[in-house]
Amino acid sequence: MPLFLDKLLILFVLPLGTTVGAGLSALVMFALGRHRGAAVLALSAVAWIWGWSTPFAAMALIGPLSDPYPVRRVETLPAADAIVLLGGNLQPISGDMLYPNLSSTADRIWHAARLYDAGKAPLIIVSAGNVWGDRKRSSEADATAMLLEALGVPADAVVLDR
Repeated sequence: MPLFLDKLLILFVLPLGTTVGAGLSALVMFALGRHRGAAVLALSAVAWIWGWSTPFAAMALIGPLSDPYPVRRVETLPAADAIVLLGGNLQPISGDMLYPNLSSTADRIWHAARLYDAGKAPLIIVSAGNVWGDRKRSSEADATAMLLEALGVPADAVVLDR
């Protein structure tokens, strides 16, 4: 029960949860005839969610996580035994699709191919499964291997961890 309460309470602390809570409170206030207070609360809720949605807020939150790890040129990176390529947000081939559907996180696939091409490691370990549980679809690892091969990485240099 404490874990459930913890997860429930965190929803009201996050910006979207506080906005929804303030919006619902504004509706109740409006129904009770407190129109001015409802308007102030509703405008505050809109301003609150807008503030958290700005690039400034995003960079203020993401910056401390990414700043210690600056982007480095592939040539400056050390050699390794293998490149570990984590899956995520790639739609495997299914139905009438011929190729995997890429998203904004596909740059990690490009970067793994760049590292391999630069001779930084002889293997790329692709760790990705079938998170959809659909047996008709190929796994995300299979789709990633297909993309790596299209980028010039030989099939025998790719180890699949489905």
